[in-house]
Amino acid sequence: MLDVLGLVFGAGLDPISYYQYQLFLPSRRVRRRDYLDVSGKLLQVLVQRLPKGPEDGIFTDKAAFAAWCRARGFPVVGDHALVGPVTADPEPGGIPFPAEDLVVKPTNWRAGEGVFFWRCSLQGNEPVWEDGNGGKRLDARALWAHLQQSAVAMRRPLLVQPRLVNHPAIRELGNGCLCSVRVMTVREGRQRPQVIATALRIPMGQCAADNFDRGGLGVGVDPRTGRCGRAVQKTGEYPLPLLECNPHTGIVIEGQVLPHWRATLDLVLTAHERVRSALPIIGWDVAILADGPVLLEANHLPGEHIVQMPSGIPLGATPYPRVLCRALRRAFAESDD
Repeated sequence: MLDVLGLVFGAGLDPISYYQYQLFLPSRRVRRRDYLDVSGKLLQVLVQRLPKGPEDGIFTDKAAFAAWCRARGFPVVGDHALVGPVTADPEPGGIPFPAEDLVVKPTNWRAGEGVFFWRCSLQGNEPVWEDGNGGKRLDARALWAHLQQSAVAMRRPLLVQPRLVNHPAIRELGNGCLCSVRVMTVREGRQRPQVIATALRIPMGQCAADNFDRGGLGVGVDPRTGRCGRAVQKTGEYPLPLLECNPHTGIVIEGQVLPHWRATLDLVLTAHERVRSALPIIGWDVAILADGPVLLEANHLPGEHIVQMPSGIPLGATPYPRVLCRALRRAFAESDD
C-alpha cells in the first residue's frame, strides 16, 4: 500500500496503473514516469481541435476504410454485403454472400463490440449458418432477415465479411478466430512515418473479436524482429500474471516470430504516408495471413494499454508524447488565430 501511495503522489500515477503496468517489477519501476495512462483523452481533444481532413472518415467507418484501401491497392478484407435497417430484400437466389464462414460487424463501433462469427455448413445441398455460440441456425434468407433486425437494434449498418484465417505459424495461438497485430505509427509534418510500438492481439474464450478490453490476450512484439514476448490478459484478478503460454490451451506464445513481419511494417508505413489527415498518430490493425498481411482498421485512438502492459516498454520513451504535445500546441494556436 505504501509503495502504491508513493507512486500516486510521487509520480502522479493512478493506483490501477501500478498493477496494470506491473510497477512492482524492478525493471519497470525505474521507468515509472514514462508510462502513459491518459493520453487517449488528449488524443480525443486533438481530434476535436484539428481541421477535418478529406479522409478522416476511415477512422470511424469500416466500410469507408475498406473502400479507401481498395482505391489505393492496399490488401484489405473483402466485403460481401452492407446490411442496413432499410436494405432491400435481395431477389430469390441473390443473397450476396457465398457458402462460407462469415464475420459480421457494425461499421462504426469500436473495441470489438457487436462482432459475430457465423459458421457455414451444408444441410442437404443448401448452406446454413450457425452463430458462434450455437444459438441460431439459419438459411441464407433467414440470416439476411436476422442481420436486418440486428441493424435496426444497433441503429447502424452491418458489414458482412469472409472469415479470415491466420498464417499457419500463428493460427493456433488463440481460440481459432482471427489474431491481429496493432502497429502504432507517428508522423510529424512532412517527415516519413515511423513505427513506435507493436503488439499482437489474441482472441480468447467464446469471443469472436481479439480486443484486449474484451478478454483477449495482449502480447508484446519486438518491432525490429517480430518476436513475441509474454502475454497478459487485461480482464482478470490483479496483479495480472505475465504468461508464456495461452492459459486455455498451453500453446507457447513467448518466442514465436510473426511471419511476414517486414511486409507488415512496410504496409502500415505506406498506408500512413498515403492517408490525407492531420492526425499524427494512428493505430493500424493488421491480420497476417498465409500469403501476407491484410489491413483491417485504422484507429485514431490507438490505445495505450495494449502496447505498454504486455511489453513493459512505456510510450513515454518513444516519440509519442513529443508528437502529441506538438500537435496539440499547433491545433490550439491555429484555432486561436
